[in-house]
Amino acid sequence: MFKSLYRWVLHKKTEQIDEETVKNYSISPLAKEFLEGRQITSNDKLEAVLHPQFGNYNDIYDIDRATNLINKHIDEGSTILIYGDYDADGITSTVLLYSALLEKTDNVHFFIPNRVEHGYGPNFDFFDHEVVGNVELIITVDNGVTAVKEFELLKENGVDAIIIDHHEFSDTLPDAIVIHPNHPNGNYSDPYLAGVGITYKVVEALGLLQPNHIGLAAIGTVADMVPMFGENKKIVIDGLKELNQNIPLGLKALMNLNDNTDPIDTETIGFFFGPRLNSTGRISDASIGVELLLTDDISYANMLAAEIEELNNTRKDMVETTVLEVKEDINRENKVQIIYGKDWHPGILGIVASRIVEECGVPAILLTHDEGVYKGSSRSIDGVDLLSLMRSVDATFTAHGHAAAFGITVPEEDIETFQRAAINYFNENIKKTKPTRYVDLELSDSFSEDDLNEIYKLGPFGQGFSAPVFLKEQKPIEEIRQIGRDKTHLKFKLKDSPLDYIGFNFGHFADEVFNDDYISVIGKINVNVFNGNRKLQMIVEDIKMDELRVLDMRAKADQKFNLIKETDIFLIQEGKEKLGSNYFHYGERIPFIASSLVLRDLPIDLEAFEFTLRELKVGKIIAILNQKEELFFNGIPKEVTVREAYKLITEVKNGAIDLKVHAPRFAKRLNVSMKNLEKIMNILIDLNRVKLVNGVVFYNPEITETILVSESNLYTDMQKKLASESKLKMSSRPELKKYLEDLITSSNI
Repeated sequence: MFKSLYRWVLHKKTEQIDEETVKNYSISPLAKEFLEGRQITSNDKLEAVLHPQFGNYNDIYDIDRATNLINKHIDEGSTILIYGDYDADGITSTVLLYSALLEKTDNVHFFIPNRVEHGYGPNFDFFDHEVVGNVELIITVDNGVTAVKEFELLKENGVDAIIIDHHEFSDTLPDAIVIHPNHPNGNYSDPYLAGVGITYKVVEALGLLQPNHIGLAAIGTVADMVPMFGENKKIVIDGLKELNQNIPLGLKALMNLNDNTDPIDTETIGFFFGPRLNSTGRISDASIGVELLLTDDISYANMLAAEIEELNNTRKDMVETTVLEVKEDINRENKVQIIYGKDWHPGILGIVASRIVEECGVPAILLTHDEGVYKGSSRSIDGVDLLSLMRSVDATFTAHGHAAAFGITVPEEDIETFQRAAINYFNENIKKTKPTRYVDLELSDSFSEDDLNEIYKLGPFGQGFSAPVFLKEQKPIEEIRQIGRDKTHLKFKLKDSPLDYIGFNFGHFADEVFNDDYISVIGKINVNVFNGNRKLQMIVEDIKMDELRVLDMRAKADQKFNLIKETDIFLIQEGKEKLGSNYFHYGERIPFIASSLVLRDLPIDLEAFEFTLRELKVGKIIAILNQKEELFFNGIPKEVTVREAYKLITEVKNGAIDLKVHAPRFAKRLNVSMKNLEKIMNILIDLNRVKLVNGVVFYNPEITETILVSESNLYTDMQKKLASESKLKMSSRPELKKYLEDLITSSNI
């Protein structure tokens, strides 16, 4: 068996969309099945998905106070500072508000804090030294909602403040005007706007919207992974139209630098624009990202794009190095991974934490040392509100952000206590389960691009309304190979399926299976266009194999010993030395479940072999079946030939034959090979009928009974070895696999 990374759960329909609604919305049968599985059946839910609308900005709590205060300071010529954040949401929020206010005043400025120097959100020292006395109005975008003491400082010094944010509140609201889609005193129609989404509403209320603003809002919305329905979806739909018609010069420069001419969609934002904008704030200065989106100078845009591309490549290298270091400290028994280090860059810890979540299937918190504290990032798994759980841990720390992804700070002197307390809390209170992957639709062999288009009419997809996950169950592999520069990826075909299957970071699976093995896969489907040819392909998210896996290493060319671990269970010939407690002789019972079993030696006796494997709980068998001598091709002497040889020995003069001289002629007389002549001599010695002295064979005249070759233990062992070799070494891989499967699933072979 090959265990899946995730627990697969097929969406169950509890309600159906009635036929009149299907007709009114022109919903195809496949789309209907998808929506019903997602429990999107009521008119309100269908409207949020199929006909999303903008909310009324007048319904946002305190927005009139915010716009009045902004207009007051514009009219008075006040110095206005926009204090942004260093991720894509914060960058686009800053650009949107800054470009809007420039229409009314030249006395507006922006500042993006440095992740390392200033940390997340309002920085007290910066406010104290740079804002107080220099700024009349500060507007934070995509941050600020938990910064109570920083805004107390501004209040005490007469600086007006507006917070535009969407993150979770702490127990106390700052003393400022707070514009938030989920304000505790408000009741806005869409409480899940991104930072740039709520900023867009403020600019709309100011009457300062520009055509390119919706594109900026779409970038921040997708990049920040807020729920993709309702107003967020409307922002993205309209924003993608704008980006494809009038892309900002800086983003066009990034695309040109990468020879990217594809239409812009949510994947372009999520996997191209978003990571590059985020890389500026992760390891450098996010102001570069703001400048990229603001510039209308082509030379400057190209220069910034090249700098950002280099930062993104550096970020990738740093992530890979840090992942390797973090993996050394993983304890897979824990229900949360909390790992800290001294020299990791804080800007990449969120990405690394996501990789650890994928690796271990549990939440992860990673921290690095920074001037007397440990700062870090966290990522959770589906269905686990990590932030709420952490607030139950009896330890000293501060945290801010979202339920499944937040920043965290721990005093240096408390880091060990924090780690121990949090791990103990999770281990004692949380049930460890595989993370869940929900499956929408079973993939038919007749699935076509037209079917895919019907589904994708429901898009764009994103957080909370993800692209459909398809299941292809129990299909035999037709072709499989590793791809990519370092062979870490996988490409395969399944019989009777028109799709190609691509598995990123599944390259190792190619060593685990063979053609005709039955597997099940889940993943998302898209269209691959190459040289003008269009081909459906599944991007595989998980694979499982319910049947026994047999890795055939009987031939030396197939021996990939790197797939064998020291902790595997080894079966060896009786009499061979056991090299550890995980070594067993054929004929012994293995008293526990074996995830991986290595058949190192060819067993002498099939009965002993079958006794050990019968009803054994095992997922994978690696068949090497090493042997010193092959009997199948050389054969073993027939009983009649042994008797004839004995008769010839007894009839020669002196009852002796000098094999040093006469062996070739003796073998020729018996019509056997020299190897089999040797076996005959050994059988006769075993029966005590002859003895060999200095190459001369003498028969024993004291024994006159008829020779019974079957009484020779050596001959019996030869027969058993030949049977074992014929069954285990000469069989095809499917035949061997069937034999092993029957053994471990039946008590009567």
